[in-house]
Amino acid sequence: MTDTTSVYLGDGLYASTDGYQISLTADPNSPIERTVYLEGPVYAALQRYAASHGFGAPALAAPTLDAGRVDAALRAAISGLDYDLHKNVEADEETGQDGYPALVAAFIRDYQKGAS
Repeated sequence: MTDTTSVYLGDGLYASTDGYQISLTADPNSPIERTVYLEGPVYAALQRYAASHGFGAPALAAPTLDAGRVDAALRAAISGLDYDLHKNVEADEETGQDGYPALVAAFIRDYQKGAS
């Protein structure tokens, strides 16, 4: 969704969005006009920065993932893509150990790290 309407925020600053990023424009239609574009992760970082300096509420943290649901989703996805790989992860050929719990833990860890 594209929003070409600028909204005045105050202090000579206007905001608009193209549905992908937020555009902040200072002093529009003047020789010193300048615009910055904030994608989602940058906007979230700005919110965290503002909150750490006493401005507003902190940005939302990444959602907590349910290990059971992640396990079921990974099993279904890997099984659908490569059934032999799924069977090997589900029961290691040498130990017979189910490798999905470690895969789930690594996925959740990496997801949370990437979301921060």
